[in-house]
Amino acid sequence: MSDAPPGWDGLLDDGEEILWQGRPSGQVSFRGLEPGNVLTGLVMFGFAVFWISGAMRASIGDGNIFGIIFPLFGLPFLWVGFDKAGGKVLIDAYRRKRSWYTLTNRRAFIATEILGQRDRNSWPIHAGTVLDLEDGALQSIRFADRRKTARGQNRIGFELIPDGREVLGLMRQIQNHRGAS
Repeated sequence: MSDAPPGWDGLLDDGEEILWQGRPSGQVSFRGLEPGNVLTGLVMFGFAVFWISGAMRASIGDGNIFGIIFPLFGLPFLWVGFDKAGGKVLIDAYRRKRSWYTLTNRRAFIATEILGQRDRNSWPIHAGTVLDLEDGALQSIRFADRRKTARGQNRIGFELIPDGREVLGLMRQIQNHRGAS
């Protein structure tokens, strides 16, 4: 493709061409869930529900500010429990349903629109880019690192796409071309 499609005017550099566009699967994927974390999360989530409901019942009709604030102390535990129990897979599926991927002859773009908030990021593809393929019925290609977290390095890439091997081939062609120039 030589001309930028609608919506891409001003976003591509001179000589930059779109080679591939696609979307990830929005299905819920349970990969990466650890049974121990799920069990811990369920216990924490259950405790938080118990705490919040008990604190609300105990403070009904008190009419003071503590009756409102006291149940809120359970919210962080509710969130952490939800996340550990597998809520992250639901959030990831939601994010993927609202994501679009684009590969040009220079960069990889990931665009999202979540709750009306649009975000578009790009990462250069060059000879030194580390490409990782996670194979399966749907493939994921990782090509960049996000900041290191307590859970380890957070790899960025095109997740759960049906034509991952072909896209990986395009990325390797870009690497070869950019390494030669």
